[in-house]
Amino acid sequence: MIPPLFSHQERAVQAALLLPRLWINAAYGTGKTRIALEIIKRRKAKALVITPLTLIEPSWRGDWERMGY
Repeated sequence: MIPPLFSHQERAVQAALLLPRLWINAAYGTGKTRIALEIIKRRKAKALVITPLTLIEPSWRGDWERMGY
């Protein structure tokens, strides 16, 4: 079961659904990966993810599999 988003994450997702483009610029540890994955899932869209290679495996791929996206 996927845990619910925190309120700040849900607000970011809702804003993204209203806008054609959104830059997610938040502090370390605030759940930017989860926000982005949720936006991609809800929009059923392709996305360009710009992140250091050191984060692709542990953060993006790990969250993708763990959250069931």
